Amino acid sequence: MESAKGWYITLNPCRPELMARRSNRADRAGKGDSTKDNEIVARCWLPIDFDAIRPTGISATDEERTAAIESAKLVAAYLDSCDWPKPIVGDSGNGVHLLYRIELGVDDGGLVHNVLKALDARFSNERVKVDTSVGNPARIWKFYGTPVCKGEDMQDRPHRMARIVLIPDEIQVVPLSALEEVARQTSSEAPKPKRTIHQVPGDPL
Repeated sequence: MESAKGWYITLNPCRPELMARRSNRADRAGKGDSTKDNEIVARCWLPIDFDAIRPTGISATDEERTAAIESAKLVAAYLDSCDWPKPIVGDSGNGVHLLYRIELGVDDGGLVHNVLKALDARFSNERVKVDTSVGNPARIWKFYGTPVCKGEDMQDRPHRMARIVLIPDEIQVVPLSALEEVARQTSSEAPKPKRTIHQVPGDPL
């Protein structure tokens, strides 16, 4: 597994019988091994992924990564102003993750996707994009504490570790009404951020 480009897990819980595919061990996923949306039992997390726009298959520069951090700060502050609870903040190795606790069924009527589309419309720019493709129930996610090895490990585009940066003292669920409010807002209707995300010295955010 030393040559793996990255290590991934599913964010949302899957059907318990899927443990028979790989019982408490890591391995390369073979054809048909990836968890499907209909094998997820509930939506527990709303993931927001910020990555600098760059060619596929290479690591980010420090400058590109900084741009992703700044975009994540803006979105976190905006959602804070919409009375969302604090997220778990992750370092994806090349960008930033914000993870918000939710309680939704697998069929959410497109709510998670619509939230991501609204954030993309308001905050994506020519340097950083809010990824709208991560809203499906079986979305795989970087396994924090493992290396991210896109492309060659170069001085200006180094391989880094995916890691958790910040966990709130209390992880609260985003109310359904708050999710729906953001999902239906256009960029012109949305309020400007009033507060910024809490920072940890020495960490990306």
